[in-house]
Amino acid sequence: MTRKYSQLGAGSILGCSPQAETLFPQSTEDGNNSFLKKMGANSKVALATGVFAALFAVNSAAKTIYSEVDEDIGVVEIGIKMECLSGVPNSASISYSSSDGTATASSSDSDGDYTAVDGVLTWDGDASDCDVTKYFELPILDDSIAEGNETINFTFSNGDTAVLTILDNEPPVTPPTFDFSQSSYSLDEDAGVATIGVTISCPSGDNPDSASVSYSSSDGTAASDDDYTAVNGVLTWDANDCKTTQTFEVSIQDDSEAEDNETVNLSLDNGNTAELTIVDNDTPVTPPPVVDPQPLLPTFEFSQSSYSVDEGAGVATIEVTINCPSGDNPDSVSVSYNSSDGGMATAGSDGDYTAVDGVLTWEANDCDTTQTFEVSIQDDSEFEKDEMLNLSLDNGNTAILTIIDNDAQDNQPPVVEPQPVQDEPKVEDDEPVDLELDNGNTAEINDVPPTPVYSSGGGGGTSEMPTSIPDGGFSQNWNAGGQSLTDDIEIGESGSMTNAVIESQVINHGWVYSSHIEMGASISGGIVSGLMTVEGSLTNFEFRGASINGRNEAGEIVGMLGGTIINNSKVGGYFEDVLLAPNTSIFGGGLRNQIIGDANRPALLRNLKVWPGSKLDNVIIGPGVKLPKKVSLGIGVQIATQSFSIDSLGNSIATETYSVETIRTSMKRQHNGVRLSQSVASSVQIKSRMFVDSKHIGQAAERITVAYHQTSTTTTSYMCTGGSNWQVWDGEMGNLEAAEQYDSLPEDMEVPIFEGDLSELPGDFTVHNGYRLEDDSSITYNGDAPTQFSIVVGDDEPADDDDTTGGDDTTGDDDDDTTGGDDATGDDDDDTTGGDDATGDDDDDTTGGDDVTGDDDDDTTGGDDVTGDDDDDTTGGD
Repeated sequence: MTRKYSQLGAGSILGCSPQAETLFPQSTEDGNNSFLKKMGANSKVALATGVFAALFAVNSAAKTIYSEVDEDIGVVEIGIKMECLSGVPNSASISYSSSDGTATASSSDSDGDYTAVDGVLTWDGDASDCDVTKYFELPILDDSIAEGNETINFTFSNGDTAVLTILDNEPPVTPPTFDFSQSSYSLDEDAGVATIGVTISCPSGDNPDSASVSYSSSDGTAASDDDYTAVNGVLTWDANDCKTTQTFEVSIQDDSEAEDNETVNLSLDNGNTAELTIVDNDTPVTPPPVVDPQPLLPTFEFSQSSYSVDEGAGVATIEVTINCPSGDNPDSVSVSYNSSDGGMATAGSDGDYTAVDGVLTWEANDCDTTQTFEVSIQDDSEFEKDEMLNLSLDNGNTAILTIIDNDAQDNQPPVVEPQPVQDEPKVEDDEPVDLELDNGNTAEINDVPPTPVYSSGGGGGTSEMPTSIPDGGFSQNWNAGGQSLTDDIEIGESGSMTNAVIESQVINHGWVYSSHIEMGASISGGIVSGLMTVEGSLTNFEFRGASINGRNEAGEIVGMLGGTIINNSKVGGYFEDVLLAPNTSIFGGGLRNQIIGDANRPALLRNLKVWPGSKLDNVIIGPGVKLPKKVSLGIGVQIATQSFSIDSLGNSIATETYSVETIRTSMKRQHNGVRLSQSVASSVQIKSRMFVDSKHIGQAAERITVAYHQTSTTTTSYMCTGGSNWQVWDGEMGNLEAAEQYDSLPEDMEVPIFEGDLSELPGDFTVHNGYRLEDDSSITYNGDAPTQFSIVVGDDEPADDDDTTGGDDTTGDDDDDTTGGDDATGDDDDDTTGGDDATGDDDDDTTGGDDVTGDDDDDTTGGDDVTGDDDDDTTGGD
């Protein structure tokens, strides 16, 4: 069948005025909206107006209207009519051509939707050509494909255009749908395997292409690995297959434990779900009789974790408080106390105090009284440093009593004569100590620092500065008595220096006591003890004293600690108000007040206690760190999480590897779990840092890194095969390639995971990083705490949390990252990550109500804040 469409042009040239007429206009405003109304059922119709007009009238506007034809029409004739307004026309012509819109012209490689045309229509220029319509033909090709309506474009030599729409005559194809063959399945626990059916439904009667659906399982009341083996995968139907039911299997694990029937959730990626019930096959065990809980016994603790008394006071009064968890104590209760020598204080008739031990008793129903005991202090006339002794209760609670010396320095300048200990571990500049951990909580360093002996100048000690320094350092025991050291020196293993003002560079292989390090000066290595103040730097040392303070006289934090630091103090020694150099590692002891690490290379904290009221910035909280309530986690704080380890068969095995994941954009460091806009995601950097299990250090291994990208419809797995080279991974462990080879695993393994533009990949990302040992093929990776982030469509920054710490929250839990409400680890306990606290007393080491600095203020810097931003520096921010 051939149907004709006409088009007219209008214009004037050389006295000839052809007039365009639309035989089939699309506008409905003039009422001539129907071909039948205008011309009758068998007439020719116009495709567009104004095509021929522009050939005669330079200023006439191009117009395009649209017409439609059925796909099975066969051949369409496109007509152009010229009407003369006055006179006889000259000869005239107009060229035409077709081109693809959404329809495709036929070719040697394709059947196509139509046959392309181009040509010229010509009028001779006599009177008989007026009102003559000339046509060209356009073949329309009918097919059996449901493809929707399609368009063909026309262009004419005067610059006008037209569009013809081909109306598809096949019904649309609705994609197939999938569902479980049953909404619920059930099998006995000893059945071994459950077979799950998934059916396909084709609303259009068939599926012209292959179709797939993903399935997965998740825990209901049953737990994967214990009750069943988790599954996920893809089922695929071939084209034109709308009858087959596909299946997958879920392995059931039989145990001997009597338990309730348990459920497994089954899901398809189209949202359909089913439930699998595992029917228990074990005989229930009669539960033991219920025993009424016994009332909790009272507990005891010192009213303060530290006390102080002047040497001339005669007696120190120590308070012990009682706590009754049950509300009262029906019977009388008691606790024993005793004293023991601590930092330089000694008991006895010739000592500094009189040793005590005894028992404190509370009567029945007495939960309010505070009991006390006294420690007699012996006053002498010898100038000496403040001395400390230990106080203990038989429940393990401890405190420290400091005796403050009351003698003038010029009475008797003391000389400290350390008695060297053989074969004790030391931290040298170029050889940090490799600590062996006991259950990940304590260091195997039990050497007690040599007991200083005070004298007036004899006995091997000297108050004169050493003048001859042999190779390996001087071996004298020098009490500087407040003198300044301006020359660079080296202290030998048997040498010591006390009460010095350091204005130079000191390499220490021996001992340094109670000295001050000026700005620009430094001490590196050896053992440090006593009360130290630092305005310069102190690096790579073992600490056995009371405290190190980094504030200057103006109250500014300027003192810096760095390298590998082991706090092995037996008197609860701590570091307060200090800066930490890049990659500093601190093991043991305590931290107090404001601790500020490096933003790009944060310090690692392990097996230590942070005092209440303290604030941490730019540090990594590693294993064994105890965070009491009222510790503020500021900017750049990261939590190291314990890694996950499996053997070659996929069974879980214990590991002491910890990891920290870092996400950075061009704007700032982001917290794990962050949602990034596309503009921010144009520059993303991902790093992973693992603190390797001591049993694995030095072994041959390979690094493995995988990533999962999930959208609303697909999940794609990738593996890193070296550098920035990422490849699609099929999920099979046997096909997982290594990202890097290690002949010897380091203790600290920091690797770049990705750096680049992810803005064109919206969706959710999960990144796992770890290592596979060569000898047993076991894999250790950040399984429980992978790197996770999302990229959302749009350029507006997604709303995040309201962290009060001055940046993003450190744990990714959307809380305000203080430890006085929700704690830093999200578990509402006292934030210990393993091990005892720094003082070994298992309590929260508060000071009985007074603030940690003893100045009754809010523990800001007492005037100007340390960061110079005029805020109160209590919760972070600046």
